[in-house]
Amino acid sequence: MKATLKTLMLACAMIAGAALSAADFHDWAPTPPMGWNSFDCFGLSLTEAQAKEQAEAMVKHLKPFGWNVFVIDHQWYNDNQKGFQSDARHQFSMDEYGRFIPGPERFPSSKDGKGLKPLADYMHERGLKFGVHLMRGIPRQAVRENTKVKGTNYRAQDIANTRSTCPWNQDMYGVDMSKPGAQEYYDSLFEQFAEWGLDFIKIDDLSRPYATAEIEGIRKAIDKCGRPIILSLSPGDTPIQNGKHGCSAVCTAGNPTASRAPGRTPTCFRSASSSSTARPTSRRTNSACASRSGPSRVPRSSSALTWPSLTTGR
Repeated sequence: MKATLKTLMLACAMIAGAALSAADFHDWAPTPPMGWNSFDCFGLSLTEAQAKEQAEAMVKHLKPFGWNVFVIDHQWYNDNQKGFQSDARHQFSMDEYGRFIPGPERFPSSKDGKGLKPLADYMHERGLKFGVHLMRGIPRQAVRENTKVKGTNYRAQDIANTRSTCPWNQDMYGVDMSKPGAQEYYDSLFEQFAEWGLDFIKIDDLSRPYATAEIEGIRKAIDKCGRPIILSLSPGDTPIQNGKHGCSAVCTAGNPTASRAPGRTPTCFRSASSSSTARPTSRRTNSACASRSGPSRVPRSSSALTWPSLTTGR
């Protein structure tokens, strides 16, 4: 009986995974996602308590107008980071497979291996979607420690491209997607994100310069993970020559608030009323739309995920 039940559960999981893979991921975001990102107000130092406070204000002031994606930006895996500038000298929170995990002091509910799942559950209970920021590649810390790649006999040094670095951030090396174990590394990242219940991933240092091979590896990893996680490329607009590839690989190709000016690539959201791609609004909305006293105005239908504090209006 137990063997039969186990077989049935495995079959159900395989069917669910196949259905997700068969679905068009563009349908996961039929219109531009709208929400709030922690960076503009909190930089790299948002805590769990602050996140919950902002979420409550978001539910009250923004969610009624369709803003429902809550995103924690850069270095949620660093307990020591303050302000807006990254400091690669810090020791990051990381598991045995070279995957970032939340800083336990900033995110106490993540302790005992729980990761971001408790905070994701908190967001979902309030009708919000939840996401995080991630840098392209594999942590340099993982390469120094030569951590294992989950499910393989390979290690971080086998897949890292130490010549591929971000010019404005020193946390990561690129992943050489031609190496055995490289795809499995990205698969393990999104397996973890799916277990936590994440809905949105903003990956930085991916669109400029355009990292074709890693973008394709990330797309494959999402499709394998069993959860419809929306992918957004950063920083800035996807180069126009890469627009077609971007629209074939991700839900938000380039800056979600890219204008329609010449030389810029529109995002590739599928129109709710058509199978063609829908362009975003032509201007970015930067001002806060909520404070303790409520919205000052309804924001334009842009997917800008950068807002000042919702509880202070800063």
